[in-house]
Amino acid sequence: MRTARTLAWLTLSFAVLNPMVAAAQGTGPGDVPGHVVVDGQTRTFVYHVPAALGPQVPLILVFHGHYMTGEQQSKMTHLDPVADARGFIVVYPNGIRRGWDDGRQNKGVDDLGFLHAMIAWFLKQYPIDRKRIYVTGFSNGATFSEVVGCTQANTIAAIAPVSGPMSADIEPTCHPSRPISVLAIDGTKDPLVPYGGGQVMIAGHARGAVLSAQANVAFWATNAHCPTTPHRTTLPPLQPTDGTSVTREGYGPCAGGANVEL
Repeated sequence: MRTARTLAWLTLSFAVLNPMVAAAQGTGPGDVPGHVVVDGQTRTFVYHVPAALGPQVPLILVFHGHYMTGEQQSKMTHLDPVADARGFIVVYPNGIRRGWDDGRQNKGVDDLGFLHAMIAWFLKQYPIDRKRIYVTGFSNGATFSEVVGCTQANTIAAIAPVSGPMSADIEPTCHPSRPISVLAIDGTKDPLVPYGGGQVMIAGHARGAVLSAQANVAFWATNAHCPTTPHRTTLPPLQPTDGTSVTREGYGPCAGGANVEL
């Protein structure tokens, strides 16, 4: 079942990105370590740059799940070859104590400051398209990406949380400055993050409550002034015999050109 949670990454980049830069030829230099200093503390990340870059390069920051690392996230998502094909830079940050302040855990860590410092660093080093900076994440990294959507809408073009609806403690204070695009990917039988909302349980310990997948997407659709009824389609199965199915619910058109999908 944990493996099933990771399969959503295979479609993530294709759903979020509009390939407006020339495709890279060959492979990039691989994952490169980097660091920035935030409030006197060195924060680290690894990143992947394709062999060829266009004049305006999209940037995706991918936040790992709890107890993971950026390097592990890189290996799990298989986003590097997609970055090579689509011409974007992908970054895998490392969290303090292998986690992120998502409103449920790791509270008090300046992860938003880390995000800003990384974006500023890449803007200096590469021709980043400021209008195409994206944040995604898995599990704890996904719930952190929801915090980013709440607070950084002027900087981030879209968020794509995978297996991580918004923390219930964050929702009352979430007031994005503009309509923001959201692609939420959640599993109805996720064994850790309940699709219907409630406490995230790990090894028998409660890790804080999250919204249901439906309530989470409804929140973002309301924020973006989307129609209340989504367009619902069932995607063709990639593995017809594995007992799974994928349903896509799209809310649109929304204000400001935003799109919200579950």
